[in-house]
Amino acid sequence: MILSPTKYLNKVTEQVHARLPEEVLAVALFQPQSPLVPGQSKHQARTASKHSFAFAVTPTGVHAFGLKDRGYFDTGRVKEEIAVWPRQGMGVATGKGRTALQTTDFAIPLSMELVPLRMADGFTVTLGLTLTIAQGFFKEMVARFVDALGGVTEPA
Repeated sequence: MILSPTKYLNKVTEQVHARLPEEVLAVALFQPQSPLVPGQSKHQARTASKHSFAFAVTPTGVHAFGLKDRGYFDTGRVKEEIAVWPRQGMGVATGKGRTALQTTDFAIPLSMELVPLRMADGFTVTLGLTLTIAQGFFKEMVARFVDALGGVTEPA
């Protein structure tokens, strides 16, 4: 069954709430554009960038969860927690990016919303969202995520 973006995000949000003992301030779906953890290989990071992950903001951290984002059955099932980053000392930026949907004969350019998160230890994770359908809905989701983190604190 194919869910609307609102129903899909609600399904993911319910599961994230059930997994975290803290209050969940915001949930957003992103495709990581950089390694999620120090030491992750370029190959692993490139593979991850082709899938959506659920990111949850709590009062003390940002939690990253795997997400079943393909197929007709069980889509939107939250999988294991991949990483947790402490919010203390975290810098947040926003920006625009470009990517392309590659077809057999040509590439279709697409815009991206980017949210780089810089940890207190200097490690940076860049989260990306390709804007295709329901752009207003997804831009609002990104804005809620950034606002839950205290807004933009660094230049992009």
